[in-house]
Order: sequence, then structure tokens, then C-alpha cells
Amino acid sequence: MMEKLKTALLIGLVILSLVQSYLLVYSFPEIGATVRTEQEYISPEQMGDPLRIDEVLYPEDMVLHMGGDRHAVLYPETSYYIRIYDQITAGEYRNFQRIPYAMRDWDELRRNTQGVELRYGGAMPVALLQKTMQIDGDILFLNDAIDRIWLIRRNFPGRSAAEIYFFSADGETVYMAARSPLTADEISDLAGLGRYMPAYTHWRGDIYLPEEPVETVAYTFGYTTFSPQQMQRSLFFDPNKTRYIEDRSGQVIYTDGKRGLQLESGDTWMVFTDPVPMQDGADNLADNVLAAVQFVNQHGGWDSRYRFVPGAVSSDGRNIVFQQYYERYPLISGGVRYGQIRLLMQQGTAVVYERSLLNLGERQKDIAVRWLPGGERLRATLETFSRLREISAVFPAQYVTLTEDRRLVMEPVWAVRYTDGTVQSVAKAVMDAAAAASADGGAETTGQPSGEHRAEDGANAENASEGEAADSVAVMRQADSADEAGGAEGAEAGAAEPAAGEEGAADDAAGATGEAEREGGTAEEEGEPSEPDVPQADAPLEAAG
Repeated sequence: MMEKLKTALLIGLVILSLVQSYLLVYSFPEIGATVRTEQEYISPEQMGDPLRIDEVLYPEDMVLHMGGDRHAVLYPETSYYIRIYDQITAGEYRNFQRIPYAMRDWDELRRNTQGVELRYGGAMPVALLQKTMQIDGDILFLNDAIDRIWLIRRNFPGRSAAEIYFFSADGETVYMAARSPLTADEISDLAGLGRYMPAYTHWRGDIYLPEEPVETVAYTFGYTTFSPQQMQRSLFFDPNKTRYIEDRSGQVIYTDGKRGLQLESGDTWMVFTDPVPMQDGADNLADNVLAAVQFVNQHGGWDSRYRFVPGAVSSDGRNIVFQQYYERYPLISGGVRYGQIRLLMQQGTAVVYERSLLNLGERQKDIAVRWLPGGERLRATLETFSRLREISAVFPAQYVTLTEDRRLVMEPVWAVRYTDGTVQSVAKAVMDAAAAASADGGAETTGQPSGEHRAEDGANAENASEGEAADSVAVMRQADSADEAGGAEGAEAGAAEPAAGEEGAADDAAGATGEAEREGGTAEEEGEPSEPDVPQADAPLEAAG
């Protein structure tokens, strides 16, 4: 009897096993999206709009060579800059001939030929240039990096020819396109637009200085700040699982156990870290820039116009910096972290992400016309610096400070960039054009860095403390007092009308010569993207690296 019972039980177990096997093979579990209630769902916060890669890849300035040692400099977002850039990038460039840099007398061509020079301010990989224009060549060219493109009209007995040169960032090699998509006459026409612009003189190296004072505008904005909760929703997969810890210095770090979000500079600057294991193999700069743009698109977006700064990239291609602009001006910070988006990449993955949390509000009406010194006044100012021989670029910019009544102020300044990547503001604009032109009065010079930062491992490290920055700003304001006392009423009375005309000055120039000449000091003298300052932003990058 027991044997029969055991047999029956064994048969039952076998049958049950077969049924279970059948169910496992021929039935599928229900796979569907997890349903979350409206209260549980948290949408990511966007600080701005997404951008395409080509929208952050453009030259920091253009130089128009008109022959006879006459030049003009164009800055982004001016009508002539846009017109020339669109026409040049619409062409196709291929079949390059490699020539040594010393084969041409570039100084002679600069002085006596008509041409257009696009300058990127650093080594721009050809792989990135291909995102903005049609370029093809051999493997050596495609793997190179370009720091400028020069279109020249060459005149020979009985004929003229268009020549286009791509300058390698190594300083030794130049690539000449076998065929130019622009004719010699078209290049001449583009260069001729410089006669409507302020006149610039070649100073030294690749630096051009205006012959006359440059008209600019100072702006004031209200602002708000993004909260830690908003940034958590943008940066963490599940913000509900984040917690915060406070270190001994009182700084708060939000973390989900792997990633960290740290707020600095009075909760106006964020540093987000997402550590990943180090991997073998070199980083590819072009791939890292593409991935960095995509990462920003997904985590906050772009709250303004930005430009990729090739001169701020480290030798390993990991540090990526995007410079912020307001209209034609690059923004350099004075005692406040503002004006850049910075990432540390590792083979296409963002390891560190830094940016300001300030959100510009409405522009206030108390804008004011200012004049940046030019001519002999500017040259004399620059030649007083002990690091004169190290200056690699001079450009106008907007110097950003915050006031106690929660206003963000942009004041026009002349800034210099040294060969080591340091950026320093050297002269502030004044209210009176005559004072800006004077050789011995009016426009102040800082003498000391107002916001000096060094490029280390591709990022700008601050060499001047916030106290020094504040002191130099105070010097700027004191230097303005004489001008304001003597001519404030007249300058302020006319401020609204010139400022309104400044925004469209280059467009007016395109329409009428007289209007263009009037704008000469207004539209085109805006800042070039330097390697702007983000105080102390390097420390997290280096630590993460």
C-alpha cells in the first residue's frame, strides 16, 4: 500500500514539474511601464533651451583686411559678422595642399592684400569644423586642429585669384584649399565692408587695436536663482532618494550615494559630480565636445548664447568650457562666478558639471552709453604692464558684478588674455568720449587683475581673490568720478537713444553708409570670447580628474 502511495506521489510531482516547465516556456510575464501617480512624477528642470552643436562653434572674431594696412575687427552677433560667416560656411572646401608656414610672408599679405580672417582663439579640431561647413581632406588634415581660416585676394599681372588657407594650431603647417568657393571679387567685397566699421591698427603679434574710442553700453538686470530642489530634479534620476550632508565648513552636498551636487558662492554656483572608473585610452576632443553639448541639453539647457572655447581645453582633451555672451559681449566675472558652463569629460561621459545658478531677469531701463579708450590711450595703457610680451589677445568684454539690492551689472571693459590663458580686465569704459580719447585722463586702468584666471589643465584658475576683484572695481568707479561730475547730465540725457541704436547698429550700417559710420563705435566693438573667469571653479575639476 505504501509503495502505491509513493508511486502516485512521484507521478504527481513529475506531472506538476512538467506543467511548470510548460508555463515557463510558453507564458510571458507582463512587461509594462511602471505607473506613477501625478504626485510622484517629477519633471526635469530646464534653465534654458537646447542648442545644436554648430550653434556653439563659431569664431571668436573676424579681421577684415582692406589693403594699405587698414583693418577692421568684427565680433559675434553683428550683422556683418553673420553675413560673412554664413557666406563662408556655405562653401565646400576640399583637396588641401600642405605648405610650411614660412613659405608665405604673412605680414606682407596682412598689410597689402584684401582678405577675411576667421580666428577661433585656440585649436579647433577639423572634426568639429565639419559640423559647421563642408570640409574634406586626407587623414592628416582631418586629424589636425585649426586656429584660423584666412581668405585672401591675390593680385598677379593680368589676373587675380582667391586663396583660402587653414592654419594648423601647431604654428608650422598651413593647408591651402585647391579650389575656393568664393571668387576674388567676392572676397574683396566682403573685406570692403570694413570701411563701414571702426578702424583698427595692427599692434603686435595678432593683436589689433581701435584707432578711436569705442562706444559700448552698460546694462543692469534683475536676477533670480535656481533652487537646490530644482537642480536635483534636473540632475538626479530619482530626486526623492537624495539626501544632504553638511561638512565641517558648513557647505551642503546633495547626494544619492553616487552622484553629488554642491552649491558654492552663496548658492549661486553649482558643482555636480558623477564619478566613473578611469578607462584606458585617450580622450577624443571632438567626441567630448559633442557629448558635452548633449549633456547640457539634457540637464538644464542653455540660458543664453554660448561659444565653445578651444583655448581652454586641456592637453588631454577632457576639460570643456563654454563662454557666455550677452549680445556681442563675452561675460567675464568680477567677484562672482558667472559667465561659463564647464565640464570635465571622460571618454564622452560628464564627470563634473559646473555652471551658475543665476537667472537673468528683465533688463532695467537705466542703461548707459560708455566709451572704451582707443588709439594712443589704449596702447599706452597696455604698454605699462610688466607682462606686455605675454599678451596674446585684447578684446572688449562685459565685466559682471552683483549689487546688494540683487541686481546684476554689466560694465564694458578692455580685457587681455596672456599666453598662459590668464584673462585680466585692464581698462574700464568711461562716460565721456573725449576723456576716452585723451592720452592723460578720463578712462581708468586697473593696473591689477580685476578677474585674473589661469588655464590649468584646460580650465581657468583664479589668481586674484574676490577681495582684489572688488578693490579693482572700486578703483574703476573712482576713476569714473571726474567724468561723471563734469559730464554726467549730458551723457545720461542722451543715453537712452544711443543705447537703443547700439543693438541694431551693424544692421543700420548695412543699409546706409552714413548710418554705418555713426555706428562705427557702437555695434562692432563687443567682446571676444576669452577664457573667462569662473573663480575657484577649477578645484572640483582637478579633484575629480
